[in-house]
Amino acid sequence: MEPPERHSYRRTDHQRRCTHGNADAGGSGADVIRIEEVGAGDSVLRRGAVRNGVTSYYLSLNRNKRAISIDLKDTCSRPLMADLLRSADVFVHNTRPGVMERLNYGHDAVHALN
Repeated sequence: MEPPERHSYRRTDHQRRCTHGNADAGGSGADVIRIEEVGAGDSVLRRGAVRNGVTSYYLSLNRNKRAISIDLKDTCSRPLMADLLRSADVFVHNTRPGVMERLNYGHDAVHALN
């Protein structure tokens, strides 16, 4: 019996905290691109015992992901972010209500790109 065909998709992930769902998506064949804050990175990068600049918690939540630092408030970053969103099947974020809209990455703006 042949295993079922895996369908891949691209998931763009901008979250203040890592989630297991995005790590699981990467393990299931998704191309997950994590967008981190410039200079700050992910807050879990500093939680727990640090070895070689990262924690095992950070590594476990960011497995199967690629990462890029983008300043979403900088207008020079808009073309890069637009390219990522155009190629994404899913855009995940967990910011406070209204934050993505103020940055022009709310549902309507992203839907217009994609």
